[in-house]
Amino acid sequence: MIATPANLLIMDEPTNHLDMMSQEVIQEAMRSYDGSIIVVSHNRYFLDQFVNKVLEIKAGGHTLFEGNISGYLERTAALGLTTGNPAPGAPPVAAAGWKGAARLGGREARQVQARLRQEKSRLLSPLRKKNAETEREISSLEGRKAELEQSLADTDLYKDKDAFSRLNREYLEVKACLDMQYQRWEEVQSEIDEIEASFAGQG
Repeated sequence: MIATPANLLIMDEPTNHLDMMSQEVIQEAMRSYDGSIIVVSHNRYFLDQFVNKVLEIKAGGHTLFEGNISGYLERTAALGLTTGNPAPGAPPVAAAGWKGAARLGGREARQVQARLRQEKSRLLSPLRKKNAETEREISSLEGRKAELEQSLADTDLYKDKDAFSRLNREYLEVKACLDMQYQRWEEVQSEIDEIEASFAGQG
């Protein structure tokens, strides 16, 4: 990028394996970048710091939203399940979500309800799986953190400077990883809560 300046960057999950300090450095670089950036990431907090347009791509078309990820999620939640036109053959209220389906009756309403339940499951399943994996990682890190704290509390450890330095360094790394995992869990849980709220009232 320094050797060959460009006005377009394409980034795929740029925060993977980065600690919080490194993420903040990248955020600041993105904010000051003069060109355009196309970025794909599950880290909503990271994206919210510099993204000003969100491109939603779905079957049948795409929609460009002004603003950051949080604003996009708020607007789409207010609109219902989807934006744009209903899929061919779908009931006319399919794009309006459960509230619109409530005006229907009989078989058509049951079809809409089933489709909404499928959509809800499709959206939530990967997020719940991700949070379950994060919880397992958090549990493992918390266990190791407790072990290190116990070791560091042993006054005999301080007689061996190399051992103390090694354990203290690992303790700080584990603590930083824990903070990052907590943040990831909160971000995904926030997405889960927003999706749950958008389906509130589904039969």
